[in-house]
Amino acid sequence: MKKATISDVARKANVSKSTVSRVINNAPSVDEELRERVLAAIEKLDYQPSRAARQLKKNLKDAVGFMVPSISDTIFGAVIQSAQDYAYKKKMGILLYSTADDLERQKRYLDDLLTEEIAGLVVVPAPNTNPQVLRNMQDQGIPIVLLDRKLVGIDADYIGSDNTQGAYDAVTHLIDCGYTKIATIAGSQLVSTGIERLIGYRMAMTEANLPIAPDYIQYGNFDDHESYQALKTLIKLDNPPEAVFVSNDAMTIAVLRAVRDLGIRVPHDIAIVAFDELQLSELLTPSLTTIEQATEALGQEALRLLFDRIKRQDRRATRIVRIPTKMNIRNSSAGSAKK
Repeated sequence: MKKATISDVARKANVSKSTVSRVINNAPSVDEELRERVLAAIEKLDYQPSRAARQLKKNLKDAVGFMVPSISDTIFGAVIQSAQDYAYKKKMGILLYSTADDLERQKRYLDDLLTEEIAGLVVVPAPNTNPQVLRNMQDQGIPIVLLDRKLVGIDADYIGSDNTQGAYDAVTHLIDCGYTKIATIAGSQLVSTGIERLIGYRMAMTEANLPIAPDYIQYGNFDDHESYQALKTLIKLDNPPEAVFVSNDAMTIAVLRAVRDLGIRVPHDIAIVAFDELQLSELLTPSLTTIEQATEALGQEALRLLFDRIKRQDRRATRIVRIPTKMNIRNSSAGSAKK
């Protein structure tokens, strides 16, 4: 298959090639709407920004790699924007990659980065990532910071939200509202975020001496279709739950779609608390109770850790940084509506 060019990206986004170049180089003068269009075109065409970056930068030691599952994802998009702002202040560029959680794509991008003169890498590892592929980069003197997802088998700094505490807070809030039959639509158990949020759910239920019915744990696996079906499964149980904790924003959108299609009333028929703040959480009817991640802090802290590691070039103990989450209590979990 022919590789996409910068001209293809410009045509897809309906912008000039110079605009594409400025987006790739994180130029602050680019309008945000244009930036989003270009980034979406890059992802759609599987374009590799590093190719253009080589033409536009003579010294790539002034750049770091930043690898995420999707640049159009609400949470990762906000983290990327924060990281770009921080990098700009430090006079560093970001070479951005979107892996779609595909191991082959991730490996190809990592191989590409090994040929680049980058200063370091921030990466959200895809599920089932072999830690050796990242250790290979460290062996080449490239510092790595793991973002959002931990990975066993690599000695690297890590930055992420306090997923377990956030999930615990979500379920405890439902318990405090008077709900006792509480289900969860859990994320993938192949990544640490999904595992940690399920642990938080179990901790809250156990602490409150509430039984966890096996059918009350459904796996949406951070997937739209599976999450939609998971909510339908819960509603059709002989003893359906009164409330549900949903483990991320994409799954929540699917759950809300299922709620609409089934004609379910929230919170009268089922209360909902979601991990991740949706942009329209306050405007939904009813408004959505959420556990909000500090995306600005995540993006900035990821690069702060990386830049500090680059500057010091030492072998001190790796650092694990957990950013607290924030609960936004709204109407979707209203205890007064409990049956």
